[in-house]
Amino acid sequence: MCHFNWIGPSLFVFFIACSPLSSPPTASPATPAPKRDAGPRAAETSEPTRANPSPQRIQNTPTASPTESKVSADSLPLFDAHLHYIEGMTLTELAALLKKEGYSGTVLFSLPSNAANELGAVEKQQPNFVFPFAQFAIKTGSNANQVVSALEKQLDANQWKGLGEESLRHTAGAGISGNDYPADGPVALAVYELSARRKVPVTVHIENPYTAELDRALTSQKDAVVIWAHLGDAPPATIRDMLKKHPKLYVDISARNPFWKRIDTLEEQSLANADGTIKSDWKAVFEEFSDRVLFGTDLNAQRIKDLNKITQYYRPLFKQLTLATAEKIASKNIKQLLGIK
Repeated sequence: MCHFNWIGPSLFVFFIACSPLSSPPTASPATPAPKRDAGPRAAETSEPTRANPSPQRIQNTPTASPTESKVSADSLPLFDAHLHYIEGMTLTELAALLKKEGYSGTVLFSLPSNAANELGAVEKQQPNFVFPFAQFAIKTGSNANQVVSALEKQLDANQWKGLGEESLRHTAGAGISGNDYPADGPVALAVYELSARRKVPVTVHIENPYTAELDRALTSQKDAVVIWAHLGDAPPATIRDMLKKHPKLYVDISARNPFWKRIDTLEEQSLANADGTIKSDWKAVFEEFSDRVLFGTDLNAQRIKDLNKITQYYRPLFKQLTLATAEKIASKNIKQLLGIK
């Protein structure tokens, strides 16, 4: 119980006397300051540095309450927007493995041309589950007309739903040859134009130091629907700026985990803190742009054994988002892009 006392007509004395049973207020934890935009190879590019927004900019972004308890982290439907063809495994086997982990479908890159019958078989057994994207390697010296023609033939012959993963700026690594084609080069621009003309998304691998190239490309090709793989290996401030500037840009969260080192540190690569809580800057970006973030694994023949581990890394992160955001990222956004129910 608290009391307010009035003493005389000209003197107001204000004091609060509270019950000794009342507990003192608990201070709210401070929001961590946003990380500096330090790309893994920032010194290697002459592109202008993209300044981070001020700390207030990130901290003032509304952060929503956690997902309602009725959504189970173990049962939220997942649709993989970034999966590579698994050599040595049939598509029927792959679909069964994914369904066991709670997946409702997958985009598939690098499907061999001789797998058409296999694709038809899995489509009969599990309709609307596997969606291959047309892909053609873009290298220095590639001819734009030849690349576009090859992609169009794949789209026409197989009725595939998208393009990619087109590896443009990709660092070489273990078992990966890498690539070094400008994201705003003539062949890349022709592929974005094809994306816009055929009204299909195109997934691209372009690493953070080359963000300015992607920025110029999207400014030139405003109608292209581009999915920026792996969040561009970029920090939250960069992703927020790009999504705000380009309304048809999407991002997938594949490989943004602490298991396969891609950038300077695993901590920087991960979406979560060491205790499993989602980083506040990433949470703010996901809530603000919930319609344009996609779930993905980046599994391939070497990583498919990690399917359960990867799935169980991302599920708890979805529980820390609002219900609407979690469902959109987990499956609804990519299904809408693909035009499936």
